[in-house]
Amino acid sequence: MTYNEGALFLMRQLQKILDQADSHEMVIPTLELTVIVAQKYPLEFDSQFCEFVDLLVGWSVDPDVGLMLEDEISGMWSTRQYI
Repeated sequence: MTYNEGALFLMRQLQKILDQADSHEMVIPTLELTVIVAQKYPLEFDSQFCEFVDLLVGWSVDPDVGLMLEDEISGMWSTRQYI
C-alpha cells in the first residue's frame, strides 16, 4: 500500500466515523484529524470532499448541535483551500 492509498483509506475511515457517529462529541475530533490528513494529502481529500460535505451538512442542520460544533463544521469548509 502506498502512502496515497493509505491516506485514502484513512479518509474513508474518518468518513465512516462521521457517518456512524451517534453523538456530536465525535464530530470535532474526527474533523481535526480530517483536516490534518487533508493538508498532507489534498488530492485524496478532494476525492472524498463531496461525501464529507454531505455528512457535515447533516450535522449542521441537527437541532441538538451546539454553536461550538456549528463553528467547527463551518471551519471545515475552508479545508478545501488546501487542494
